[in-house]
Amino acid sequence: SSIVVRGARMAVVLGISSGPHDSAACLIRDGKLLRAAAEERFTRKKMDGRFPEASIAFCLESEGLTVDDVSVVAHGWRFGAASADVRRIAQRVAEERGLGVAKHLLYTAERFEEVDRNVEQRIYDGLARLGIPRARLRMYDHHLCHAAAALYFCPYPGATDPPAPGAQERACCVTLDGRGDFSAGKVVVVAATPAVALGGSSKAARQAPQPTEAPPEQLRTLDSTTMFDSVGFLWAFVTAALGFKPFRHEGKLTGLAARGDAKKTLPIFDSVMGLVQDEGADTQWQIRTKWHAEELSNFQLFLVGLEGSHQEQVTIQDFKLFKDLASHSKEDVAAGLQHFTERLMIDYMERNGFSRPLVCLSGGVFANVRLNMRFRTELSNVDHVFVYPSMGDGGLCVGAAALATREFGQVVAAPQGIVFLGPEFEAGEVRAAVEALQMRNPRSIAISEEVLDTSAFARAVASHLAAGRIVGLFWGAMEFGPRSLGHRSLLAPATDPAITELLNGRLRRSDFMPFAPVTLRAKAGEAYMGWRAEDLEAGRHMTMCYEVTPEMRSLCPAVVHVDGTARPQVVDERDGLYFQVLEAYFEESGVHTLINTSFNLHEDPVRKL
Repeated sequence: SSIVVRGARMAVVLGISSGPHDSAACLIRDGKLLRAAAEERFTRKKMDGRFPEASIAFCLESEGLTVDDVSVVAHGWRFGAASADVRRIAQRVAEERGLGVAKHLLYTAERFEEVDRNVEQRIYDGLARLGIPRARLRMYDHHLCHAAAALYFCPYPGATDPPAPGAQERACCVTLDGRGDFSAGKVVVVAATPAVALGGSSKAARQAPQPTEAPPEQLRTLDSTTMFDSVGFLWAFVTAALGFKPFRHEGKLTGLAARGDAKKTLPIFDSVMGLVQDEGADTQWQIRTKWHAEELSNFQLFLVGLEGSHQEQVTIQDFKLFKDLASHSKEDVAAGLQHFTERLMIDYMERNGFSRPLVCLSGGVFANVRLNMRFRTELSNVDHVFVYPSMGDGGLCVGAAALATREFGQVVAAPQGIVFLGPEFEAGEVRAAVEALQMRNPRSIAISEEVLDTSAFARAVASHLAAGRIVGLFWGAMEFGPRSLGHRSLLAPATDPAITELLNGRLRRSDFMPFAPVTLRAKAGEAYMGWRAEDLEAGRHMTMCYEVTPEMRSLCPAVVHVDGTARPQVVDERDGLYFQVLEAYFEESGVHTLINTSFNLHEDPVRKL
C-alpha cells in the first residue's frame, strides 16, 4: 500500500532497531502503537542484535498484515551521518592536545564506522529477504529516537506541546548510552518550528516516501555529548574490569554500590572524566573525557576492541584505569562510579539550566534507578521525571516509528499502553502447552482448566502467596522492555528475607542484587518516602528508586536493599488480574506488597514458544 497524505490515513509504520545489540520491532498503524517486541524473546539469545526478522513477523502477523502492507520502515540509527562532525572534533582535539591524542579519536571513529557499515548492510539484506524495497526505509538519528520514544509516549500531559513564543518548553528529554550515531547523549526539547532534519541522510533514506506537511512540533537538540566522552562507555569498562559482562551487567554495579565506600575511588573517576567549561559553545558546561597520547591511558580503546573487528589484542588488565582500580574492592569501585555519575549528571543539568518541569529520560544508562532517583529528588524546578520503560536500544524502534508517524501528520497514541505489546496466547494454546508439559514430565501436576471468574482465581492465587508459596503469573501480552511487570512474573511474599536466598538459587542470580516490590497504589505512601499520588504514572514500570519508610522496612524486608531503597512497581485497577491478585493478598494477609521478579533464569530471556 502507499502513503496517502494530507490527513488521510497511512497504513503501517514498521519501526525497527538493529544495531550491535538489542534488536526489536514495533508496529504503528493509523498513529496507534499496537505491537512491540525484542528479538531476544524469540531467539532466546540475550540482547540479540541480529536483524529483527522474528519480531517483525510477530508484529505483522498479529495484526493480520504482510510486508506488502508496510508503508514505511523507520530505523533508529542513521549510520555515518555525523562522520564529518567526528573529524571536526578530532581536529579540535589535535589543536588543543596534539596529534598523538587526535589519532586515538580517529581510530575509534574508524573502527565504529566499520561496525556500523556492517550493521547497515545487515539491515538492507534483511529487508531484501522480506521483500521490502529499500526505498521504503527511513533512518533517524539514534538519540532523537531515544528522545522521541520518551516524549511522545510520556504519560504526563504537555510533553510534546510546542512552547508559546518567548516561553520555555514544559519538557526536556535527556538521553545517555554508550554510543549511537557518534553521540553518547543529548538534551532534547520540543520546538515550535522545525529545527533539525529528522530523516536520514543515507541514499535509502533520501529515496523513502517524503512527508508533505511538517508536524507543528519538532525536536531540537540543546546539547550533544560525543561518543568520545561517553558515560556509558565508562560504565561498560568498569563492568568488565570487575569481571562482569560489559553492555549487559552494568546493573550489578548499581547493586554493589550500596555496599561500598565511594570516597575511596571517587578521585580515580574524577581523573578520567568531568565537566569542562566551553565559553565558545552554546552549552557552557560539557561532559568531556580526558584523552591521552599514551594508548593504554584511554579506557575507551578497550571498548573499541569489543565491537571492532581489527582491534589489536589488548587485555583490559593493561589499561591504566584497570590498574588504578585493581587495588580496591568491587564494592568501593562500584560505589565510586555510582556517586561520580550521579554528581556529574546533576551538575551538568544544573549548571546549564537544562531542567524543565517535566524531565524524560531514555537510553541505556537510565536503567540505573538510583541515578533516576537523583534526577527526581535533586534537580531544581522539576515536577515529574519519567523514564521510558524500554530505555535501551530495543526502544529505538518505537521512537523511530513515532517520528515517521508525526512526519506524515498523524497523532501518535498508545491505546494498549507502552509495555504490554508482545505475544499473547488464546486459552486453547495455553491448554495445549499444559498438556504437553504433562506428557513430557508425567510426575508433574498439570491441571488445565479455563477460569472465567478472575476474582475467584485471584483469591486462589493470593491464598497460595499468603501460605508462603512462590507463584508464577502468566497472562495477557508479554512485556516490551527489560522488566517483568506482572504478565510474566514470579510472585513471592516479601515478609520473609530468607525467601530471597531461595529465589537467588533457583534463578541463578547474584545474591547482592535486590528483588523489586510490587505495591498497591493506595498504600504506596505508606511504603515509600516522598511518594506522591502523581508519581503513579512514572512508577508503573519499575524504573525509579525510592527510599523506603521504616514501616516498609519492617513489614517487607525481602524487597529492601541494604541502603534502605527499593525499586517499586505501583499498580492499580488498570493492571487487571495482577492488581486483583495483590488486592486479594492484602485482604487476606494485611500486606500491601509482594516480590515481583522475572520467570527467566539469569541470562536466559523469557521466550515466546
